Amino acid sequence: MGYNACVMAGAGNCIGLGRTWVLAAVSAALLCSGACFPTMGVASPEAEYERGLSELKPRPRDVVSGSQLEQALRAEPGRVVQLFGVVEGLLAREERGTILLRLLDKKTVHIEYAGDRSEAHRKARVRCLVKPVESAARTRFELIDITGDSTPLDLLQNAALAALKFPPKDPEEIARSAAELRRTAPMPTRGGDPLALIKGAIKQLNPRLSASEVDTMAESIVKYSTEYEVDPYLVVAVIAAESRFNPRARSYKGAMGLGQLMPATAAAHGVDAYDPVANLEVAIRILRRNLDKYNEDWYKALAAYNAGSGAVDRYNGVPPYRETRNYLWAIYDYWCWLNGITPEPRPR
Repeated sequence: MGYNACVMAGAGNCIGLGRTWVLAAVSAALLCSGACFPTMGVASPEAEYERGLSELKPRPRDVVSGSQLEQALRAEPGRVVQLFGVVEGLLAREERGTILLRLLDKKTVHIEYAGDRSEAHRKARVRCLVKPVESAARTRFELIDITGDSTPLDLLQNAALAALKFPPKDPEEIARSAAELRRTAPMPTRGGDPLALIKGAIKQLNPRLSASEVDTMAESIVKYSTEYEVDPYLVVAVIAAESRFNPRARSYKGAMGLGQLMPATAAAHGVDAYDPVANLEVAIRILRRNLDKYNEDWYKALAAYNAGSGAVDRYNGVPPYRETRNYLWAIYDYWCWLNGITPEPRPR
């Protein structure tokens, strides 16, 4: 699938810079909890970073996506921006180096720095102040300061999606923004009521279900997702890929019910696989077990749900099975749909 948990939790082709107030909530919640990635060892004390940020005039623009960055550069080419993202890697050469920072929409920004930045670990969630510098070939970005980031991913994503509603003046950007909005229209963003959103999703995925069946499934997902600390939208995506919310589904291999439990699995847990509530509880419990085993790595946890932990352990990652890889892509597509973002096209 090519996406880690954090990217899934916030990936999407979000277009549009929007107005400054759209992203104001991001800066207001910089110390909130909810990060999916380990916070990096800060390059400078948090207070020092905040002091430097407050002293910059005008205040740097908050940027979470590649499209926003492009528009910020067009609007004010030399203005300092504050980037939010995940460190993909470090390219060090003597006293200088480059941080590869992945933004919310998977755009990678190359940020040049001087000195020792070895504390910027790969996969660390960070925010950093950068200065755009025009060059003959392309715009370069020079690092001013960097620190760990714990801004809730939901907030970053919702800010980017809110900015999408205010497209820039460029006609091509406006057209792309409109296309993105049309594609993401079927479902609201994560900012709404999860129970209501899940009910709406289940109704669309299986219109044959009665209202009471939809309520039971949605309430069970919210209940057990909370109990086992699993993203409820991930659970919906898994069940959609497994059975499309058909409680009587049975595969050619004998897997049964919503979460497609194998007979041995259902027996081991002492449940009737065709009981929606029991099936969901076991399915979510298994997801939690897999997430624990693979240190919250969504790829491996989902691949283990589909192909078994043995296959994941044998290949030290997602096994090269077409069925499993298609399964992961299906979950990713459903997950993006639930979050109101546009999934990245599958590689051909």
